[in-house]
Order: sequence, then C-alpha cells, then structure tokens
Amino acid sequence: MVGAAAAQAQSAPVKLGLWEATTQKQTTVTPGLAELLKEKGKTVPAPSVTHTHTCETEARWQKAYAAVTKAPQGCSFTHKAEDAHGLQTSLKCDVPDGRKLVLDSKLAWGNGTAMELNASLTTVYPQGDGQMVESTHTVSRFVSKDCGSVAPGTTVTSH
Repeated sequence: MVGAAAAQAQSAPVKLGLWEATTQKQTTVTPGLAELLKEKGKTVPAPSVTHTHTCETEARWQKAYAAVTKAPQGCSFTHKAEDAHGLQTSLKCDVPDGRKLVLDSKLAWGNGTAMELNASLTTVYPQGDGQMVESTHTVSRFVSKDCGSVAPGTTVTSH
C-alpha cells in the first residue's frame, strides 16, 4: 500500500483549476458535556453551511495530501486505505490534557471532476465529562481550468 500511496502522491488525481464546494458542519455533545460547557460560558457551535471557491494547484494538492497521510505527533493511524478513486483513514490521538480523539474520514475523487469528503471527529473528555462529535460533509465540483479572481492555491468564501 505504501507504494500505491507514493504513486498517488506524484500528481493530483483531480483536475487543477477552479473548484466550488459546499461544506456542512454539525456538532453534537453528550448532555453532561453540554452542561459543563455552559458552566464555562462556552456554547456548542450551531450547524453551518459554507460555500467556497478554491483554485486547486499541484502544490496545494500535494500539501493537503501530505497533511492527511502523515499522522501528527501523538496520533497513529488505525486504518488507511487508498485506491485510484479515493482515500479513507482512521486516526487515533491521545492529547496531553487527557482527551482522546478519533478522526474518521473518507475522501472520494472519482473521475477527477467531483469530490466528496465525509469526516467525523470524536473527542472523548477525561473524568467522564462526555464526548463531542464534529461531523463535516463537503461536496466539491470542478468548474474550470481558469481560476478567475481566485489566486492559485487559495480558497475564498462565496455566497
């Protein structure tokens, strides 16, 4: 699998240029954690929908690819699989403050003109405080080779 991942990393499996994406985020917490957050003056983020445009470049793709295929310090992959159409990972982290994180993600790029990302980050708090689950769903589609006013390698929020 390492050889396949290295081969995939040589060039972006998607078209380069302007992409538009819609991202939906939702956070849920256990009742005990919700109460604890409230006591600390914090709130659970409301569900959100964001629309963006990105000028995808080879350099941007390679940087993003490296970020999701290398485990950060304190984390390890419990699952990692890649083929010509996508990448799926599960990452487990032990944070010094006692929290435990599990990130499950699946990115499908199909024929290179559409992408879909489903990700779920579960944070389990110490001393039985509860857990938080942050879910992200992003659907992207290729628009054109010309990025127009979006600078190469950048993402801008659109309306």
